[in-house]
Amino acid sequence: MLTRQQPLVRVVIQDSFEILHSSLLFTNAFPDGVLTIELIKDALVRSAQNHSPGALTIYQRLLYDPEYFRKIMPLVSLMNVHDRSS
Repeated sequence: MLTRQQPLVRVVIQDSFEILHSSLLFTNAFPDGVLTIELIKDALVRSAQNHSPGALTIYQRLLYDPEYFRKIMPLVSLMNVHDRSS
């Protein structure tokens, strides 16, 4: 299962870049640390939703597993911030 999941995780992360870019253009071009985390998480979750039902496990882990999100977040943004929303 892990080998099938890895390409899907890659696609979810790659597609989240475009979603995050749109959020920065239309929501807030200069977000603070907390808002940045929220925008990244929203982009990843929306991207996983866009790839459902195949990415349902990724979607659920992004929502309910803070450690999973913390491991993926640096792949989307190099900011050195910590998710305190959990």
